[in-house]
Amino acid sequence: MFIYKDIDQKFLANPVTDDVTVLLDKDAIKQSIKNLILSTPTDHKFHPEIYCIAGNYLFSNMNSTDKQIIVRDVINILSVYEPRINVYDVDIDMDLNSRAMSIKIYYYYANTDETDLVNVIVREIR
Repeated sequence: MFIYKDIDQKFLANPVTDDVTVLLDKDAIKQSIKNLILSTPTDHKFHPEIYCIAGNYLFSNMNSTDKQIIVRDVINILSVYEPRINVYDVDIDMDLNSRAMSIKIYYYYANTDETDLVNVIVREIR
């Protein structure tokens, strides 16, 4: 029995049912985490508070204070809008050559001791 179910945002057709593919449990949670981290203030109508500030730092010379601000924002947005997990560590790596930021989020699934990792790449969109 699956607890969490979500539509895959790639909108690929299921080869058996010819319907949109579905993500279940852990994969649905990972997709939700990526959506929250990659959100901008205009993505959620009537809820401009649901977004992450990581994209604002793509073109800046990031120092340790900036990294701590992003880490705090990532933990805050996930604790408020993703109650199915508990974040215990966030690691940020900046690649200045490709103007991309790698955010690794380490977390526990709620009510379990099982851990997992999501690596979200934030980059410039043209």
